[in-house]
Amino acid sequence: MRTLEFDVKGQELSKHDEKQFFSLVKGAKTVLCKFTFDDTWKDYKKAIEFITRYESQFYFLDEDDCFEIPETVLANSYFRVKLYAIKDDEAVFPTNTILIRQIGDY
Repeated sequence: MRTLEFDVKGQELSKHDEKQFFSLVKGAKTVLCKFTFDDTWKDYKKAIEFITRYESQFYFLDEDDCFEIPETVLANSYFRVKLYAIKDDEAVFPTNTILIRQIGDY
């Protein structure tokens, strides 16, 4: 399983190591997003949004602050990732959006 690691400081979302994102192939299977958060996020549930050319999909991160990217998202040439801090079923604050480009076909 391939893992893409991100850092989250307040509302700033960034790629932990740009090299992890090289040669991500369109149509790949089992790609995991893993997030490391600062203390700003400690009292919130964390939701992830995957944005493609055709749709947006929202999910909650697991207890390890991870989420497996859906195959419908990985089927695109590129997608965007954004996080939301959730409290009482309401989005309190979002992060910036990160663009993930993929190459070729699997």
